[in-house]
Amino acid sequence: MVDRRSAPGIPVPTRSGSTGTELSGVPLSRQETVGAAVWQALLDAADRAVVVRDGRGLVRVVSRRATELFPELRPGDQLAGVAGFTGSEQGPVETTCQGLPWLWTPTQLDADHVAWHGDPAEPEEPWCEKCAQSRFLANSSRLLGSSLRRDETLRSIVQLAVPTLADCCAVVLPSRRGRVEWWRYTRGGDTEHGRVGQHVLRSVTTLAEAFSGSTTRPLPGQPVPGARLDWLVAANSAVPDAVTVVPLRHEGLDAGALVLAGNGSHSVDSHGADSHGADSHGADSRGADSRGADSRGADSRGADSRGADSRGADSRGDQLDVVRDYASRAAAALSSAHSYSEQARATEVLEASLLPAELPETPGVAWSACYRPAQSSIRVGGDFYDVYPESDGRALFLLGDVCGNGVEAATLAGRIRHTVEALRLVETEPTKLLHLLNKAILTSADNRFATLVVGALERLDSGAVRIRLASGGHPSPVVLRASGAVEEVAVPGTLVGVLPDPHFGEATVTLSAGDVCLLYSDGVTEARGGSDGSEQFGAHRLTDALGSGAGLPADHLTHHVERLLDAWLAGRDHDDVALLALQAV
Repeated sequence: MVDRRSAPGIPVPTRSGSTGTELSGVPLSRQETVGAAVWQALLDAADRAVVVRDGRGLVRVVSRRATELFPELRPGDQLAGVAGFTGSEQGPVETTCQGLPWLWTPTQLDADHVAWHGDPAEPEEPWCEKCAQSRFLANSSRLLGSSLRRDETLRSIVQLAVPTLADCCAVVLPSRRGRVEWWRYTRGGDTEHGRVGQHVLRSVTTLAEAFSGSTTRPLPGQPVPGARLDWLVAANSAVPDAVTVVPLRHEGLDAGALVLAGNGSHSVDSHGADSHGADSHGADSRGADSRGADSRGADSRGADSRGADSRGADSRGDQLDVVRDYASRAAAALSSAHSYSEQARATEVLEASLLPAELPETPGVAWSACYRPAQSSIRVGGDFYDVYPESDGRALFLLGDVCGNGVEAATLAGRIRHTVEALRLVETEPTKLLHLLNKAILTSADNRFATLVVGALERLDSGAVRIRLASGGHPSPVVLRASGAVEEVAVPGTLVGVLPDPHFGEATVTLSAGDVCLLYSDGVTEARGGSDGSEQFGAHRLTDALGSGAGLPADHLTHHVERLLDAWLAGRDHDDVALLALQAV
C-alpha cells in the first residue's frame, strides 16, 4: 500500500523551517534509512488528507485519507483536472469530495514541491447533521447524474457512499444465465466488479427480498460469516459487523440492491441498542432503589436514559432515511443510464443495418468505396451503394443519393437497398430494375425521391470487363483509363420516385486491365471550399484528381480522391459523400 502511493525524493520540513531529509541530531548514516516510505507512513498515521505535487504538476505522494477522497489518483498523475484543481492555484482551493465540500490549503515545501492539506469546509457539528445529510444527497444527485454511461454510473454509486454511509458499498444487479452482477468499492481500495451465482441472494437474508423490492431493513448488528460475503468483502479487508440491504427501485421497476457494509458508526443497526439501553436503565433504577435515593433523581435518570434512547433511535432512523434516499437517487441514475444504454444499443443496431455491406470479391474486378455521412453524430446518411455478386462471376452494383440527409434520408436509403436486393432476384437488367424501383417508391407514403446509377458487369473471354449502366438523374460515372485519360460516361435520366412514366438513360462501357469506373454522389462535386468556402469542388477538380491518380490500385485511388476532397473542405461542413470504384484486373 505504501509503495503504491509514494514516490522517492520528496522533501520534508526540518526544524529550521527549510526542507530536506536531514533530521537534527541524527547521524547522516542513519538519516539515509529514512525514505519516502517512512514519510508516507507518517502521513497515513496522521489521518490527514495530503497530496504532494512537484514543479511539473505531477502528484508525488497521496496520503491514505486523500486516496479515500480521490480513489483514482496515483503518483505520476497530473493534479490539474482533479476535482477543482487547475494547476495554477496560489491559494486555497475548494473541491467537492464524496458529495461534501473540502478546503485544500497549500504549503510550499521547497521551490519544486507543494503539499496540499485538505479539511472539510464546514465542521460536522451535531446540530448541522441534517444540513450535512441534505448537502451529501444534493451533491450525490448532481454527481450521479453527470454521466449516462452505465459503468460510470455504477462506479459513482459505490464510490460516493464510502465512507459517508459505509466502509464498503456494493451494487448487486440481476444478470442473465442465472448469474448476478456486482460492483464494489471498499474504503481505501479500488472499484471492482464481477459476476457470481444466484447463491449470493441467499447469503444475506434480505438480499433476495431487496431484489424483489419487497422490503428495506438492515440486518442486526452482529458478525456475518465472511465465507458468505466473500463476493462483497475485498481481499485483506475485515469482515463487516453489520450489513444493510436496500432495494434499488425506480418508478416501480426493480433494478437490484444496494448493499452497505461497515464496522462501527457507518453501520445502520435497528437492533441491540434499544435493548441495551433498557437494560442499563433497569440497572440504574434497581441501584437507585437499593440506595434509597430520592425518587425524583431516579425519575430524572430514567428520563435522561429514555431521552438518550430516543435520540439514538432518531439518529438511526435519520441515517436509514438517508440510505433509502441515496438508494432512490442511485436507482434513478441507474435507470437513466440503462435507458440511455438501451437506446444507444438500438441506435447502433439500426445504424449497422443501414451501413453499406462489406465489398465482395469478384473475379477480374477490384472494388473500393468511400462513405462519409454529412452529420458526424451519426454514421449513416442519404448516400448509399451496394454490390451483389452472382455465382457465375457477374455482378450487379449501384450507387444512389436520397434527397436530404440524416436519419430520415438514411431510412429511405435503407428501404431502397432492401427493395433492390429483392427485385434483383427477378430482374437484373439495369433499366428495367430502375422502372420497378420507381413504382415501388411511388407507392410508398414517403414523398422523398432519389437519384441512382445501376450497373451490371460481366467478364469477357478476352479478360476485359463490360458494364451496362442505367441512370435515374444521377451524376454521370467517370472512367479513368490506364493511360491516364479520363472519360465521362453520359447517362441522362429522370429522378427515381417522381414520375409514373420516367425515362432512364443507358450506356455500355468496356474496361481493359487497369481501367477504373468511378461512381460518385453530388456530395463530391458540390463540396464547398476554396479561399472563402463558397466555391464548389466541381467536376473539373474531380477529373484532375483522377488524372493525378492514374496507375493507382482502386483502393488507393478512392483514398487519393478523398484526401484531395478533405484538403478542399478544410474542415467545413459537407453533404453526404459516397464513392464506388471498380477496376479491371
